[in-house]
Amino acid sequence: MTTTDEYLGLCADLHAAGGYAAMRGTAQEGLRHDPTSADLHCRLALGRVREDEDDHDDEAERTFRAGLALAPDHLGLLAGYAEFCLAADAFEHPGRAARAH
Repeated sequence: MTTTDEYLGLCADLHAAGGYAAMRGTAQEGLRHDPTSADLHCRLALGRVREDEDDHDDEAERTFRAGLALAPDHLGLLAGYAEFCLAADAFEHPGRAARAH
């Protein structure tokens, strides 16, 4: 059985190697075992952000928000979500861009 820390370690290795799809899969698997892990929500959201597509952006936002609902002071989630919102196109996603300020 893999622990949350092992999933997080695998996610970190995959992120460093640029394996974002594999990182998302690993984070999702980890969340099936530990759905309350804010760290795994953070890794999943960051993996979705790296795809830089609208479908993944919408999922990334949902994942950031789900993680922040569990841990509102999680620095990784807060920083990642702020950066994600700052990068949003204010014309296409005015609400998302406004949340960065």
